[in-house]
Amino acid sequence: MKKIEIVLAILLIFGFTSVSWALPLLNETSPGSGSYYDTYPTSMGGESYGIYTNSGTLINEVQSGNISDSAADMEYLEGWIEDALGYDSSFELVETATTYTPADGNTGTWATAGLADISFYLVKASSAWALYLVDPADSTGSYSTFDIWSKGYGGNDGVNISHLDGFNPTAPVPEPATMLLLGTGLLGIAVTGRKKFKK
Repeated sequence: MKKIEIVLAILLIFGFTSVSWALPLLNETSPGSGSYYDTYPTSMGGESYGIYTNSGTLINEVQSGNISDSAADMEYLEGWIEDALGYDSSFELVETATTYTPADGNTGTWATAGLADISFYLVKASSAWALYLVDPADSTGSYSTFDIWSKGYGGNDGVNISHLDGFNPTAPVPEPATMLLLGTGLLGIAVTGRKKFKK
């Protein structure tokens, strides 16, 4: 009985984890009022943009220009994330080695070296870039240049990626679900210990 309680407590604390792999999905534009087809009538209206969509959520808007891993650009990126996500000014990023594998001209998959999880990744294509939040953090995912293309960068047939960079906060951002699991696990251990103490 004691072994079962220990196993249950561990599961409650850490939860059930699994590696999430990128799945083939379609990004489509569709004709109609207010659609990208209205803005770019010769650009892939109603056709599939590519095989994969972006893992995570686009942070703010697509930004024009280039961005590198220089100290100045990293400071700019940190401030931009602080403003967009409401983090305090102590937020700092560290770059994590991340590779990408194109599946077609516009989309593909990414993976980090050593399967280290990342919380952010940046896609650079044409003369613009887009930053994505990965929550919960992951070591694999997929990318698309659709957001950059849809803002008018690139040509009629989409836009090819030039590079992809992965980032992590120097101190991990706690996930609400993780904190809930941890709290529930600790509560379970406390209740179990209290029952044994009463006996």
